[in-house]
Amino acid sequence: MTEASTMDETTPLMPSGNTELHSSVDENNPGTTDGVPPDTVEAISVNGNDDTRYGTDKSTVSASDDKPMEKKKKSAKLTIRGVMDFKLMVQMNLGQHNLAAQYFLCRQYWFFTVPQALLTMIAGVLAFVATTELLHEQQILIINVIVGSTSAIVVFLQTMSGVCEYGTRGAMHNGLAIDLRDLRDGVFLLQGKVTATMSSTNKEVDQDDEHDKEFATFQSRFQQSLSGCKSNVPLKLGEAFHSVQSKFAMIESKANNKYVFDVYDMESSEFNANNYFTSMQTMLYDILAAEILEYPFFPIFPPNAKKIAEKAMKRYRKAIKTISSFFTDDSNDIEAGCGKLPCFG
Repeated sequence: MTEASTMDETTPLMPSGNTELHSSVDENNPGTTDGVPPDTVEAISVNGNDDTRYGTDKSTVSASDDKPMEKKKKSAKLTIRGVMDFKLMVQMNLGQHNLAAQYFLCRQYWFFTVPQALLTMIAGVLAFVATTELLHEQQILIINVIVGSTSAIVVFLQTMSGVCEYGTRGAMHNGLAIDLRDLRDGVFLLQGKVTATMSSTNKEVDQDDEHDKEFATFQSRFQQSLSGCKSNVPLKLGEAFHSVQSKFAMIESKANNKYVFDVYDMESSEFNANNYFTSMQTMLYDILAAEILEYPFFPIFPPNAKKIAEKAMKRYRKAIKTISSFFTDDSNDIEAGCGKLPCFG
């Protein structure tokens, strides 16, 4: 029997299908055997799947010191649609946290700061008056009782202020709103740069492109900003935003989309259509925030989430119907604000 046949019988077959071995050959390293360096083990993809597609990374580990030599982590590729969705998310959170900051800070001011200041001032003035000889002994006794009572009320208000933490929570939401405002401006600039380099909505940028890295930085900043705020948005405010978000998803019916596409002539460009719907949803959030600010008892008391969402949707529908013919409508459209006179006459 020849040497070749002996090797064929004794050498085990290489596994196929379930295991894929990736090895690197260093031509300058004489210690390699069969093309595999003795001190290097690379990650193996199981069942023929690419682990990076599921967010895992491929790393090279040194067997001699058990320390990672190289680690590459790949994120999802950048698309214009992804930038638009991210911008919507930032815009919605910015509106929520701006309103939440006003709600908590206003409550802290009127419920605790102003009453404590007034009562402390009254107690100080009365205590000073009680030390003079202008009053009778009985009057001084009454004043001392009032001073002691107001001091007890001040202590009670201070305790409740520490329990409610309106000031602390308001400062958290206000700081987060400032971070989101700066992040929104950066995303607007990124969208402009990405739009200039892409011709379609789903065309991807190279993984090493600077725009992809910038977008990953914005995502990291967004997550860090949200995790830094340990206070929840008031339930009524949060539910109002989520309610209009759900309603907007429901109005994207075939009939409504046909009307929008006919009015704005967007059938020729998918990018223009997605950009328009993003602008529509952003306007809806702005209208909702304006409706909440116009509520007579806000920011002391938030409005009813159901009623304010319905009111915002009606105003939103009216705005879409009137803005689409803002310059071309020559009729006496009272709903559009023209009355009996021409719009521009």
